[in-house]
Amino acid sequence: MDINVWPRCDNRCIMCTNPVHLRSMPLRPFTFPMLVNAIESANAANSPVRNRKFTDVFVLTGGEPALNPELPALLKWISMRHARPRAVMLTNGRAFSSRAFAGKCLACGPGMELAVSLHGDTAALHDLVTGVKGSFRETVAGLKNIFALKGRGQLLEIRIVVHRINKGRIGKILDFVRRNFSGVDRLTVIFPEFEGYALVNYRRLALKYEDCTDILKDLAKALRSRSMFKEVCLYHFPLCRIPRRLRPLARRTLPDEELVTLAACRRCGQKGACPGVPKSYVEVAGPKGFGLKKIAPEADQPLAGTP
Repeated sequence: MDINVWPRCDNRCIMCTNPVHLRSMPLRPFTFPMLVNAIESANAANSPVRNRKFTDVFVLTGGEPALNPELPALLKWISMRHARPRAVMLTNGRAFSSRAFAGKCLACGPGMELAVSLHGDTAALHDLVTGVKGSFRETVAGLKNIFALKGRGQLLEIRIVVHRINKGRIGKILDFVRRNFSGVDRLTVIFPEFEGYALVNYRRLALKYEDCTDILKDLAKALRSRSMFKEVCLYHFPLCRIPRRLRPLARRTLPDEELVTLAACRRCGQKGACPGVPKSYVEVAGPKGFGLKKIAPEADQPLAGTP
């Protein structure tokens, strides 16, 4: 279940997929009682949210959810109210640079996953993407606090969204993660969705699947050290654009209505397992020139989904 915890963000990321109007939304609907009411209403109705039925998996999004002053209370309520809670928070990590805040959130119990976005291996690159000077320093400090304080049953994920601005530094970013956060629970490399601000800024971000060859080579090279990451995922990459040895890392995260089936896809033996081609990509790149190709059905492997 996706929960928009707070509409505002202290970053101005160039590839943010949030609707442009979100930053000006009123804050009144994001109080603790109203968020709890929204969750319990969905639970009572067993209503589908983003093509999924209600479960004990809560995906806390924003804006930046950590800016909501009632976030610790919401996390505590989730941990006490549900038998097997799992709260996945998508965050820029900056608020967690406060060790006290990080400790308060992580003290709310097991089942918490913090997915922190890292946009570069240097302050110059990361801050260029976020549009906020000093954000790299705070994000790295937040990552270090989470890494040090997380307990049993709690996971830290580092997310890297690739685009034209950082694609030449992916190897360096992976090396930065290896040196500072070796053994992190999950690393996720994400091809961008061109929605919201990412669509507005498409000319600066423009990236095609065929531009990702070196990125995936850098990832394959990093994975030679098995202890570097406990788990690695690829989001929004069609299987035919991924080297064979990396295809088991692909995950389907988008609902069917946000995907498009092209002519090459209909003839592909992997079409049942492929994460698919995002509709937002086709709308900016066009239906041709993807370099998509059929994959033999005997190479088919089951594809894992994500919450």
